[in-house]
Amino acid sequence: ESSDVTFAELARLTQQKAGSTQADAQRRQDIREAMKKIAALHSNASASYLLAEETHKALIHAEKAISLTEQNWHKAFYRRAEVHMKLGGYKRASLDYAESLSLIETNDVNDEEHLTRRKMEAERRASEHAQDESEAREIEEELKNQDEEARKKKETTATDITLQAEERDRDPEVKRLHAEAGEAIARKDAREAIRLLERATSLEPTFYQALCQIGMLYFHLDDANTALTYLQRSIRAEANYLRPYTTMGSVLESLGRHDEAEPLYRQSIRINFDQADAWVQLALNLAARGKVRAAVDELRKALVGGPEGKFHTPRNDGTLLFLLGYLSLLLGARAEPMSLFLRVCQDGGSPLFLYCLARVASSADDEEHMQQALDAFETVRRDHEDESRRDL
Repeated sequence: ESSDVTFAELARLTQQKAGSTQADAQRRQDIREAMKKIAALHSNASASYLLAEETHKALIHAEKAISLTEQNWHKAFYRRAEVHMKLGGYKRASLDYAESLSLIETNDVNDEEHLTRRKMEAERRASEHAQDESEAREIEEELKNQDEEARKKKETTATDITLQAEERDRDPEVKRLHAEAGEAIARKDAREAIRLLERATSLEPTFYQALCQIGMLYFHLDDANTALTYLQRSIRAEANYLRPYTTMGSVLESLGRHDEAEPLYRQSIRINFDQADAWVQLALNLAARGKVRAAVDELRKALVGGPEGKFHTPRNDGTLLFLLGYLSLLLGARAEPMSLFLRVCQDGGSPLFLYCLARVASSADDEEHMQQALDAFETVRRDHEDESRRDL
């Protein structure tokens, strides 16, 4: 009898384990299906951008479609191949067409014939432009070398050198006071930190970082007028120091002086275009004053990356992208908010952006994209609930 009980218990545990394994497998399958639906959105976006001759965006969306499907969906490779053809990258296009052929899931002869024709066309053009491609590779290699040299130089910038020199020349007593103030800030003892920093700035009146810190601490203590005094002193001590401009703008807005805050955000951007905070605060400032279209124009300017398109920080900032999507939605746009919400979500933003995407698609009467986004959101939400229950 004891033996029967033991075997029965083992059987029950084995069945329970099998059920758990099946549930995990089903969850993984649900996630894969949700990712493929999102990949379909990227694939469609790639086709649309290619039609509009925005090849850079088309390539980004094709790459995301490939990564989301773990390089296992023929249409994603086809989309990237089409972009490479448009860009003149015929060898890369032929490789992607070949990969698409190897992954094709349908028995449609027309699909296979079309892919084969495109592959042969890519190979023909690649052969004709072999010399040009070789030269392009040499140029690309040279550009890579230049980028690497620039990166190494950037590791020790002029600003770094200046800061190092300032720290070297600083009075040891000022250093000690500043260090102790940092400890007080970590303890959230704002008044003690202010006392130490004010002592440090009495010994070194041009210590602009400390002056800015004092201003920020007074703002934290709701003493806006004193905060403004110290932030102005920080700017006078070092006009190219960014932080006091945006902080001072926030202080002025807290006092209802929105018009005075706008020039401070713009000055911060003039000093350093390659940032996101000042762009976001400028757009919020304009929108709060009813200038929504002007706010959208400023954010789009940030995404361009300057006259030469060399600044990347704004275009990679999730808050900036979401704000642009939200404000452009207020102006009646649909395609741009959909693209931006999707990008923010795929770059690590909250899954709630899938819900935002679904709402935008619904308002645009795009039933297919709306349902895809809702299905993906529901899958992520359900998986999160399952994870939470397991944690309990």
